[in-house]
Amino acid sequence: MNIVLLAPLALLGMIGLAVPIYLHMRHRPRAISFRFSALEFLLSAQKKRQRHLKVEQFLLLLTRLILLSLLVFLFSRPFRESGTGTLPSQGPVFFILDDSASMMAGRQGSSAFQKAITAMGDMASEAQADAQAFLLCPSDPASHRDIRTFHQLKKILPALKPSTHNKSLDDCYNRALDFILSEKYPSATVEIFSDNRLSSWKAPPKEPASHIQVHINQLDVAKENIGLVDLKPLVASTQSNGFEVQVLNSSPSDTPIELKLEAKHKTWRENLPLAPHATTAHRFNLTETSGNRLTFSLPADSFPLDNCQIFPVKTYRKPNILLVDGNPDPNPENSASYFFRTVLDGLEPLQGVSPYQLVTAAGMTKERMSWADVIMMLNVDDPPINLCSKALSSGKGLFVSCGNRILPKAWNAFMQNYGMEFWEWTDLPNPFHLTLRENRILDAVNPENFSTYFAEAAVDKNQIVTLKTSKMKPVLALEDGSPVLLAGQVGQGRLMLWTSSMDLSGANLPLQVGYVPLIQSIIDYLFFREEQIELELKTVSELEDVLLNGKLVLTQNWTDLNPDQVNGPLPGLYVLTQPDGSSRNLAVRLDQEESDFRTRNSEDNQNSFLPASFQEQVRSDLGMPLAWLLFIAIVIETALAARITQKWGNR
Repeated sequence: MNIVLLAPLALLGMIGLAVPIYLHMRHRPRAISFRFSALEFLLSAQKKRQRHLKVEQFLLLLTRLILLSLLVFLFSRPFRESGTGTLPSQGPVFFILDDSASMMAGRQGSSAFQKAITAMGDMASEAQADAQAFLLCPSDPASHRDIRTFHQLKKILPALKPSTHNKSLDDCYNRALDFILSEKYPSATVEIFSDNRLSSWKAPPKEPASHIQVHINQLDVAKENIGLVDLKPLVASTQSNGFEVQVLNSSPSDTPIELKLEAKHKTWRENLPLAPHATTAHRFNLTETSGNRLTFSLPADSFPLDNCQIFPVKTYRKPNILLVDGNPDPNPENSASYFFRTVLDGLEPLQGVSPYQLVTAAGMTKERMSWADVIMMLNVDDPPINLCSKALSSGKGLFVSCGNRILPKAWNAFMQNYGMEFWEWTDLPNPFHLTLRENRILDAVNPENFSTYFAEAAVDKNQIVTLKTSKMKPVLALEDGSPVLLAGQVGQGRLMLWTSSMDLSGANLPLQVGYVPLIQSIIDYLFFREEQIELELKTVSELEDVLLNGKLVLTQNWTDLNPDQVNGPLPGLYVLTQPDGSSRNLAVRLDQEESDFRTRNSEDNQNSFLPASFQEQVRSDLGMPLAWLLFIAIVIETALAARITQKWGNR
């Protein structure tokens, strides 16, 4: 074990030890003699008291010398090194510097990356200037190919920057080994400087040849981290914003952490429970916000790159729904709109569905179609093709329910534009039950609640539909595989097709428990579209492909870091200007792997992951232990000084 001083010139402060010694000798308290009758017992008592006082004064001086020495030693920035750390006497040295985002963890001015730069500078100072040295950084292994000597290495070290890109050490390590073997060096050394996180290596490194020494310089800085690693919007709803926040806890503690949510004029605070060394998911549903963005933030820590994220909030405007009933029969069982109206009347006061308009096919005017966000075509025989096509092209949602009034020839003039064709309304030989095919489109139709909601649902009449070149996805199907509910994006709008009837003439769906949430989910799917989100969520890795065709400008930095001091985009808000002049708003966050501060030592048997020939060196900061010793010395000095002052004052 070695003690390394990063600022050894601070030891010149030890000259200051002469000051307390001089003051102690110069200002020693002296007794004032008064002549009076000789009393031998008083003289002996005075000598005994003076001996005790001299001992306490010596202890006070010693404490002050120790206090000053600790202070000087603290300014010299000491570190403890264990393992190897000396350069070989011959052969080139290949430095592999982990410049990933996790290396930026640590207190200001003493991050793992900065300590690696200092350690490499110390090694370069010890070596001959013209000795061979090479440098490889995972973010761009070929960027420093011109570095060939220790002199060049030492010169470039101050200009090196960490990167926000999630790159492992594998490529650099393999490049170094291949170059050593291709150049046929008789001996060589590979010095790896890394924080040894789980993301440092994608795969176990291969065993080096016998003439190659590999030293792992582990930088022991920040051992724990709690960060926001993902933010997912849940299935859109007409009345609220749903989202899932994932918090990664790299510490052994399960103490809850405060999450702050900020809108334009409102702030919420939530205490989130955590699990040790795990990622926990927390779901929220906000029915009231102001502004179009919601900011999530965690308390500040030594790694600020994952403490903040932005969520794009949708505007809460209730959808305008146009019900087009092709068979307004006064008998409820035969009226296609009866069950729809019953559901909407119940949802309107509870969940924010706006009042609807009920018309026949003849009432589908341009004004009504322009007003509507969602159009429900229920058993309509002859559709107004131009109005329906314009509705989809303008970003509206269209729902089509079949029935015995459907005219296949009239509808095919519209449906064939989207790769579908109607054939005939037919009676099924036996009622077919429903099966789940695609559960990512409708929130109510998922494996958890499907069996409960639609266990007794059966279809006995159905419109035969063929899919030619359609991009529509089957959500629900009959037992024989025939699609019964299709959905998909059509241009700027969304189209859904129910091949049976929405009344009791073709299926018993309106009598099922899942009918109400199904209608709600249909409205949600048709009203909210991905194109309405004006802010795109991207990780740093996902941004690499985007940057190939555009210019990125940072508009809001979520960290206290200077963008000029980092390679790659910092977490924050950006505007991407594309070659055609259009722009996109991006919210960029760190890759999840960079927030996980667990090390190979904590998760794996280090000897089983790294080759046995690897020699590990750990550098630990001694600043905090010295700070505690300094505090203890101050307390002792204060107590001794108070005691001596009290005794001397009583003389």
